[in-house]
Amino acid sequence: MESPRVRVYYGGPGVEHPGQTLAEFTLQHLRHFAALGDRAPPAQVDTETGRAVSFGWLLDRSVRAAEGWRALGLSVGDTVAVCCGNSHELFPVVLGAMFNGCTVAAIVPSSNTEELLEALVLVAPRGLLSDADTASRMTAAAEALRQRQQQAALRHVVLVAEDGDEDEVVAAGAVTSKELLLKGAAMAEMRHGADYVPPAVGDPKQHPAYILFSSGTTGKPKAVVTSDHSLLIHSLNPGSWAVLGGERFLVSSPLSWISGALMMFQCTFVGATRVFLRACGDEHTWLRIVHKHKASRVTPHRINLTFAPPWLLSLVPAALAAGEYDVSSLRAVSTGGAALGADMQARLQAALGCPVAQGYGCTEAGCAFSDSTGLPGQSPPQPGSLGRLQPWVHLRLVDPVSGRDASEGELRYKTPYLMLGYVGDPKASAQGFDEHGFYCTGDLVRRSGDGYYYFVDRIKELMKYNSWPIAASELEEVLLLHPLVREVCVFGQPHPIHGDLPTAFVVRSNENVSGVSDEQLREEINQLVRARLSDHKLLRGGIHFVEEIPKTSSGKKDRKKLKERLVSMEVDIAKADSKVIEKCVYLKDFH
Repeated sequence: MESPRVRVYYGGPGVEHPGQTLAEFTLQHLRHFAALGDRAPPAQVDTETGRAVSFGWLLDRSVRAAEGWRALGLSVGDTVAVCCGNSHELFPVVLGAMFNGCTVAAIVPSSNTEELLEALVLVAPRGLLSDADTASRMTAAAEALRQRQQQAALRHVVLVAEDGDEDEVVAAGAVTSKELLLKGAAMAEMRHGADYVPPAVGDPKQHPAYILFSSGTTGKPKAVVTSDHSLLIHSLNPGSWAVLGGERFLVSSPLSWISGALMMFQCTFVGATRVFLRACGDEHTWLRIVHKHKASRVTPHRINLTFAPPWLLSLVPAALAAGEYDVSSLRAVSTGGAALGADMQARLQAALGCPVAQGYGCTEAGCAFSDSTGLPGQSPPQPGSLGRLQPWVHLRLVDPVSGRDASEGELRYKTPYLMLGYVGDPKASAQGFDEHGFYCTGDLVRRSGDGYYYFVDRIKELMKYNSWPIAASELEEVLLLHPLVREVCVFGQPHPIHGDLPTAFVVRSNENVSGVSDEQLREEINQLVRARLSDHKLLRGGIHFVEEIPKTSSGKKDRKKLKERLVSMEVDIAKADSKVIEKCVYLKDFH
């Protein structure tokens, strides 16, 4: 019997790979913008101090760092584990490791000692990089690694500012980034550093350049290996993250997120300024930074573009209502990592006065979709859409039940950005792909007739009440319309008869001027759901108020932790049934 034909959508050609290694290409562009001197924009700006540094500064320190790592005994094929927040000192030391042919394994800065140890066991580094906030945890994890595996001493570098007091942060046996650069300067002088040539790394398609860790919401995190070739061509085809030469891009992502890694390179390639945040915990911090760097529309000293997660952006319209922040400098805002509902996206664009472009990608396979950021010739963003298929992307949508291609199904795709695999886990690496070599995301996506794509839900998070399918993202979008709902996470509680009971964990708004009690707010939320959605989508599992929604290491909602919390609450699910919500009316003041 003939097998059914596979329906594949293709995004067409994009920017081609330049035929150089990532180190060669990055050095070429650093040298170009460094040679422009004052005619080039700053390379980096620290939002905390306001200090800016030039492309010449970044080039000089990156080369010295490369020679410094070499002086410490590291070479092509060695791994440097990095656990740091964003800082001026971080970027050149990381670039230097990559210029030296080392593989960078970027670990989330908030990791505790045990999480750090698990990551170090996976990637088996020879070098470590930490900062004042993470040095003690990195030192403890490294010592535990030595005891467990009886490894030789690891070369530990701790970042310190040029005017910092390194004695307070450097453990015994570690060296500071100042010392690393001094060692590198001496070696560069011997080797004529101005003509520095990075070492050969072999086949760029097989050389592991960067390792990132999956969020680990289902089991332990996996270490995702990206090749030199993949990281370079991905940086040249950034989708909605595209920044223009001379612009300023506000970066809140750490280097342990794919967005942080890509923007480190893309800003360098086009001559844009990376304005970085060390941390961004709330919408007011984000808005204050944009306001502070607004300058005027006729000067380059303003933030033009930024990337922020949907959970943070959903809080922005309410924060802007007071009129304290000027965000008129923004050309566009990009978002991804979760879906932003059409209503919320429209409200956000109206509040910010600029396009808000969604995109979709994953660490294992790169960017699949991206919407418009308002550049000349682009159509405005399609509210609620992830955008259109990106260049170089081949895509399938597969019905998870029948296995046949469909207009709504599991997203599976191929790109030049595909991972080399998971470190030490060939079985999981192979299981991540279907029989045609497409990466299986586990996400349900719908394709419209005009070629736009819409997120439905994670397959594992799709609920079924009395066999009716329910998308958690749809319920979350409705709940966020209530002015007293700040954040929300919805998932299904297992029920012995009905299947899944939709359950909401809600963070209340800080601005409860109406004095509405929790019980009153529960009633209003239930009324809102009844007014907007079908009967089977009602929150029959209850509404629970919490101080915050826990996040994974990649900034996504951690449903696993909330499910564990729900179990500990000992909610009597057996009593819940289809009559749990009786009195609901249509509320005209919600829109």
